[in-house]
Amino acid sequence: MLGNVEAAASGRALADIGETPPMDAEWELLTSELASQSAFATAAWLRAWGRVFLPHEQWAPPLHYLTVRDGRARLKAIVPLAVQRRFGISISALGGFYWPFRCPVIPESCSTDELLAMVRALTESRSTLAIRLGPVPETHAGMAGFNIALEAEGWHISARTLGQTYSMALPDTWAQFEQELGKNLRSNSKYYERKMRRDGSLEIRCEKTSLGTSWSDTLRDLAAIEEQSWQHKEGGKPRFAGKANQAFWTEVLANPHLQRMACTWVMYFNSAPVSFCFCLDCGSTRHIIANHYAEHVQSYSTGSVLYRHVFQDAVESPAIESVNIGAGDSGYKTRWGAQPSFKLIDWFAFRPGAGGRLLELANQLR
Repeated sequence: MLGNVEAAASGRALADIGETPPMDAEWELLTSELASQSAFATAAWLRAWGRVFLPHEQWAPPLHYLTVRDGRARLKAIVPLAVQRRFGISISALGGFYWPFRCPVIPESCSTDELLAMVRALTESRSTLAIRLGPVPETHAGMAGFNIALEAEGWHISARTLGQTYSMALPDTWAQFEQELGKNLRSNSKYYERKMRRDGSLEIRCEKTSLGTSWSDTLRDLAAIEEQSWQHKEGGKPRFAGKANQAFWTEVLANPHLQRMACTWVMYFNSAPVSFCFCLDCGSTRHIIANHYAEHVQSYSTGSVLYRHVFQDAVESPAIESVNIGAGDSGYKTRWGAQPSFKLIDWFAFRPGAGGRLLELANQLR
């Protein structure tokens, strides 16, 4: 607190690295200044990730927070960091759930002096040889400013593209959307839904908090579908199956602000959950986080059936203007009209000096 008083007296920015997070109210106010597609980047989102996934795989506690306040002690930026094992050693890395992406809470309003104060705090800490900041959208203006400040203080920056995201701007009406789809996809998605209704009992539920959804039951069904999927069979990384994933989403969906963003479409065939599409509505953007199906319904093209429901709901929503389907495309994203959007970037920053240069070399060799 004394430092804040001194900063206020001098009018300078004050940066700090500590294990105590900013107050939730301050954090939420700062998140509201980010691009609306990053509206999930709240204190509750990060807290849930930290409680569940630290320690987990290559991650280790504790969470620590690089923050900066202006001369009036107002919070201006937050970079949540945790220890991650990279290059065979531990470095500081941007914390948070991987999907749809990680997000440093650095609004465009954060000034050059404030960004430089953050970098100087990192440099003076001496405990950080390198930091990883990714995956972050290439369009994140705050991240761009932070990189400029890092380079100004002698840090070496490198970047690796992790993937190309795909998104679509939505037309005004569902009729327009269907027309743009093309006859084959439009006809096939309707045909498979009719076929499922002929072959058994079919129910497609839209789950939202505003519709009275029981998220505990829904999360259980999403996990059950993943456990019957090709991904589970081939050892892929699930998003809902498993103790850790269930604990993360249970905590996230207990938060009133975050649960209002969540929506999912779940398909039940002969009363059993067989397919889903899970989304987060952030401002005017709907992020499709995950979609899966049980292997025994593969022939029904359940993903296409559910996508039609997801997109129709988005088009008819007064709030949603675009849908981001995430990174990578095996062809089905562009078939639905998605176009390349922003890339996801893995940023690395290496401390000035011999230690940082050695790590940078190791990163290049990898």
